[in-house]
Amino acid sequence: MNSMKKIKTKSELVVRGLLDYLSETNQTKLLPEVTEALKNLFQDKNKKKEIVVVSSVKLSDAQMENFRAVMKKLLGVDLPIVNDVNKKLLGGFTVSVGDWYLDTSLQRELTNLKRSLLA
Repeated sequence: MNSMKKIKTKSELVVRGLLDYLSETNQTKLLPEVTEALKNLFQDKNKKKEIVVVSSVKLSDAQMENFRAVMKKLLGVDLPIVNDVNKKLLGGFTVSVGDWYLDTSLQRELTNLKRSLLA
C-alpha cells in the first residue's frame, strides 16, 4: 500500500469516527459548522502571506524580484517579499515561506563546522 493510500485510509477513518460521534450524540446538525471549522483550520495552517528573506545586507529591488521569481518556480507561490537585515548572518541568507525554510547563511555553516570539530 503506497503512502497516499495509507493517508487516505487514515483520513477516512478519522472522518468516519467524527461522523459516528456526531450521529451517536444526536449532533449531526453541527456537521456544517464542524466542516467550516476544519476548513478554516486547514486554510490558516497552510496560509502563506509573504516570502521573508533575511540577509546580512539590504537586498536590491532586482535581487528581491529574483527571489520572487525563484520562489514562484520552486514553490509555485507568488507573494510579496520582505527583506529583513541581520548582520549576525555574516553572509548568505535565509528564506521562509509559511513552514518552508532554507538557510544558506555563513552563520549556519560556521555553527555546523564548530559542531563537527567538537564531536
